[in-house]
Amino acid sequence: RIAVRRLYAGPAEVSEAVGEFLAKTGAADPALVAGILWAEIDSAPDRRSKALLHVALSRIPAAAGPERLARSTAALVAGWNDADFDCRRAANALLALGDVAIDALLEAMKSVPPAQRAFLIRIADQVAERKETSSAAAERWGETLIEIIRTARKPARIAALESRAISRSSAATRDRITLQVISSAHDYNLEEVVHLSEAFLRRVGAPAVKSLLRSLAESPYPVEREISLRSLDAILTDDPALAKESGDALRAMLDLYRVGKFPNEGLLAKSLGRIAGLSGAPAAAVRGTAMELRAMLREFPARFELLEAYSWSVSSRHVEVDQKMSAGLTLLGLLDSKMPEDFVKQAWTNDGLQLSIGKSSTAHTVLIPTLISGLIRIALSGNSTDLFLEKITQGLLFHWKRVVDCEVMWSPGNISELGSGLGRIAARRETPLHLRLNVIDALRVRIVHVPVARMLGEALALEEQSKRMDGLCAVVAKELCELAVHRDFQDPDDRSALLASLGKIAQRGKLAQDAAVGEDLRRKIVELLFDGARAGVAGTRETLEVVSMAGGVPEGMRMAIAERLGRT
Repeated sequence: RIAVRRLYAGPAEVSEAVGEFLAKTGAADPALVAGILWAEIDSAPDRRSKALLHVALSRIPAAAGPERLARSTAALVAGWNDADFDCRRAANALLALGDVAIDALLEAMKSVPPAQRAFLIRIADQVAERKETSSAAAERWGETLIEIIRTARKPARIAALESRAISRSSAATRDRITLQVISSAHDYNLEEVVHLSEAFLRRVGAPAVKSLLRSLAESPYPVEREISLRSLDAILTDDPALAKESGDALRAMLDLYRVGKFPNEGLLAKSLGRIAGLSGAPAAAVRGTAMELRAMLREFPARFELLEAYSWSVSSRHVEVDQKMSAGLTLLGLLDSKMPEDFVKQAWTNDGLQLSIGKSSTAHTVLIPTLISGLIRIALSGNSTDLFLEKITQGLLFHWKRVVDCEVMWSPGNISELGSGLGRIAARRETPLHLRLNVIDALRVRIVHVPVARMLGEALALEEQSKRMDGLCAVVAKELCELAVHRDFQDPDDRSALLASLGKIAQRGKLAQDAAVGEDLRRKIVELLFDGARAGVAGTRETLEVVSMAGGVPEGMRMAIAERLGRT
């Protein structure tokens, strides 16, 4: 009894020590300790004291009586503020109580103040998610979520939409809750609620697909149709086993696009292409979708969203190499066409300089980035034997040279998009070595652009037996070392990116054709990494740890790095 009173009468450290003592004592004589704790709860002076006593009881649940403990704990936290640490600690005592905790929390929700209801919903969901809770109890919780989403105010509804235990409910319950989430989405057409609704439906998974397709076609509310579309995209591209559902979705979405009355046709086309390219849809459905999109593209060449959809669809593994080649050449042809360069007009007026942007600006803001991302997407779907990978890479390198030589004027965003995309091609084993080396050599011209420097590190991390690669590696490493200490690149994000690239290069077996030069470079990189670690540059210490274990690094240097890390 003295120990029990010391549980809440002393400072936090004492409470923790007493809690451990009671747990050990309870293991020896649980009935005695449980009786003393229950008796003390009635006379405890405040909520904090009661919370600590409930936590102590949760360590001996069988002796405490699970149902009694669940009801008492739920009643305690129901009228409390969940911002209080002790309230949350008491609530955690419910987590391992399973079914009885669900029942106690459901009962407490009936009389709880609206402001506190969201907290109980979150606790109940955590309980329902745990293995201690039976499928029947998890099903009861799923039924309750339907009612909460249907009738509750915004805070409780948001808490329900955060549920992760919904995956334990039956398919029928998940289908019903899908209908409820969709039909209530327009009640709170706020970005937060829309985002939570989509994430929730994604967790519902396959049982939501039929209702989402129905809403996509029939809902009178644009927000519901767009939520359904994005949720379908996420569900079907997450799970390749949903072959039939993906095929049904492609047919339905093609029909919707043909009709032309969807509130966001750009989003519809993009999701259509993504599902064709990334889902487990049958091969015939994917190929048919790609052919249909190509036909529509011929009919409506000004619809840039069709270009994006088409590039997604032909990136599928089900599409033949010839069709990928044809698509790549089509997109390269469009990129080769002359783009307007005078879409920004300037004029001096009494109010000063006035700038106006003409309609032709969409060539730079929409068309070029769509073409670049589409070409990269198709290229990345190929391997070393695919001719279309070489054709696309050579075409993109041609445009990269024109841009860096200032033969054409592109926006900085488009240049960055092209450089990053080429870097992704170079950072793949599937890309033939000569292409990877050509890309690395071309990108090096713009190494002062941090995204390009980052991609060069990724590309050079793939080591090959190649004198040309060794030579390029030495040149890039020297330039990155110079940038890492340059005053214009001391921004924390820039410095972190440059040092990360250097760290990848340092793990190679050879950093230059001349072994001595390579080891000098490696030592310089390691010193720069330690300078970054001392300066608190994000990720630098972790990079050093990886370098210290890399097989390509000489053993003596690995041991020296590990020893220095141990001292810091």
